[in-house]
Order: sequence, then structure tokens, then C-alpha cells
Amino acid sequence: MKIALALEKFSKHSGGAESYAVDLAQALVANGWEVHLFGYEWDGNPPSALFHQLKRPPFYMTASMKLLHFAFQHRSMVKNGTYDVIVGFGSTIFMNVYQSHGGAHKLSSRRKLYAIRNPALRFFKKNSYAPQSQVPCAFMDRVRSVQIKNSPQNCSHF
Repeated sequence: MKIALALEKFSKHSGGAESYAVDLAQALVANGWEVHLFGYEWDGNPPSALFHQLKRPPFYMTASMKLLHFAFQHRSMVKNGTYDVIVGFGSTIFMNVYQSHGGAHKLSSRRKLYAIRNPALRFFKKNSYAPQSQVPCAFMDRVRSVQIKNSPQNCSHF
């Protein structure tokens, strides 16, 4: 089985989504999956995963443009691949499984925005974001169905 995971950073030593993605990749590798990671950074775990580095966007792009930059770059890299499952952890538009961490994007963005202490900087950031809508979240239904259909192994870890 061949799976693609898309996230900006894969690291056991970063935030929740980043370490969760590494744990998921390790579990998939342990169960015989061929794991491909698409992102900007990777700490090398799991060692047998294949990392496909995306180019970072220019520094002058707004936050919403950086999201689109990641999404379109990822799409162009995976759309012609022969992946059984493509998992997106946020800034992706081409996937068949979406895993949201930090809640729906609108709420997560609002939480990040109000964590900025400086009111002037908060105002600037707030007005540089494109309008975002809540994205319906589903996780691992496709992975579970593919795993059960193609493997006699116990799939209870999903």
C-alpha cells in the first residue's frame, strides 16, 4: 500500500499535528505501507519514509497566499502519483482524507490571531487573511477501508 501525507513540517519535537503525523507514518511503515511525506521540513522520522521537499514560499507572501502556495505545489506533486491514500493535514486541496488539527480552520486561525498581543500587528494580520470557511473534517475512513480490504492484519490501531 502506498500513502502520501502532506504537512508543512514533520517532526516529533514540534506541535501536535507534526508529531501526530510522524507517529502515524511510523505505524503505517511498521504495517508495511510505503509512506511518502510532502512538506517543507522533516526530522528524519521514520527513516524509511520517502520525503518530498516542497519549496518554501517567498517571505513577502501573505499568510493566505502561503497556504495556497503549499496547496498548489502539493497538488502538482501528488496528482500523477499512484497513491492508494492521500492524507492532508491542513493546507491541501488534493486529497481523499482530511485530518484537521487545531479545529476548523476558521476557529484555529481566530485563536492564533488573538494570541498576538500587539493590537496593531493583530489588526494587520487580521486584514491580510483571505476569508476562510469551515471545512468538514473526516479522518481515516478511506485508510481504514483500504487497509481492511487489502490486508489480513488486524487494523484496530486505526
